[in-house]
Amino acid sequence: MDRILILGNSGAGKSWLSWHLRERLGLGVHHLDDLFWEPGGFVRERPIELVRADVKRVADEPRWILEGVFGDLVEPILHRCTYLIFLDKDWAECHHALMDRGIQPERHASVEDAKRSFDALVQWASQYWTRGNGRSFIGHSTLFERFSGPKAALRSRALTAQFLAGLRPSAR
Repeated sequence: MDRILILGNSGAGKSWLSWHLRERLGLGVHHLDDLFWEPGGFVRERPIELVRADVKRVADEPRWILEGVFGDLVEPILHRCTYLIFLDKDWAECHHALMDRGIQPERHASVEDAKRSFDALVQWASQYWTRGNGRSFIGHSTLFERFSGPKAALRSRALTAQFLAGLRPSAR
């Protein structure tokens, strides 16, 4: 588990799991949101060629955790992954986690921008099962099925906790 990729819907717990894996395994964490969006919120996308170059740069590192919803961005580097985790949570669990997390004004230029962004995120996340691109259930499921290495599909918080409990801490 030197290069872990975590995919799932918004609110599925990707960042939470990556934090716990970092603590347990001593790996650096990279969030696809940080690579994809310009600083100041989730309003402006970075140029795609820069995003792809940054994803490749991360994939070329010897040890990492990369997490996000952008399955289309990680498809070209899937072969570098040594463990794939698909957080296949239902909408009720994702929605609850998004509501608990809230608007995150510290990540936006203003509180108003944060509110607008949050409302758009909740709407977008609710469409996860009906979209047909790499940022959807079908896109993530396809990547998961195609990946021939070690992998886990975690369909609840309880299964995620069991998965973490079964890991041995890294010798670092």
